[in-house]
Amino acid sequence: MGTDEVVARLLEIQSLIRIPANNNDVVQLNHASFRDFLLDKRRSKTHYICPAQYHAIIAIHCLMLITRLKRWAEDDTGKYACGQWYQHLDSAASNDMPDEYRVEINNCLEVFLKSHGLEVWIDTVIRDFKFSETARLLKAVEVKLKVCFYYFSFSNAEDIQDDTTLWPNVAAISQNQTLF
Repeated sequence: MGTDEVVARLLEIQSLIRIPANNNDVVQLNHASFRDFLLDKRRSKTHYICPAQYHAIIAIHCLMLITRLKRWAEDDTGKYACGQWYQHLDSAASNDMPDEYRVEINNCLEVFLKSHGLEVWIDTVIRDFKFSETARLLKAVEVKLKVCFYYFSFSNAEDIQDDTTLWPNVAAISQNQTLF
């Protein structure tokens, strides 16, 4: 979908949203109660928006884009994907995310981690982001991936609860089921 088509669709609902003059700015809802309505499954019924599902979709597309890059991201889309995939992935990791997205995220992560995309991502964040942001992002990804791989290497949660030598908080994490 091109920019003109997106703007045309947004204009159809402009009584509900504020459309920014700049295409890079955020579209905002006019009323906070409308957001609350859309995010409440019981009230909104067929209009419900599952944040975890949409964060998962965005994370998947970001990872797929990064995996296709041949070198560091130079355009805004590539930079966004490199800078935000993890935040979307982290926001997607909740109990209300549909299972098919969990499987797709795991598949995309596996491809990403085994591809040239990992190097492209690291090159991009080192080149385009502040050192503190880069260090924070790399550390967050490292911790989450270690916990995921550790978690999935056991056949059941009881094994994790009995072995807290590597990760003292793994038992608590496994109880929350917030992994991808």
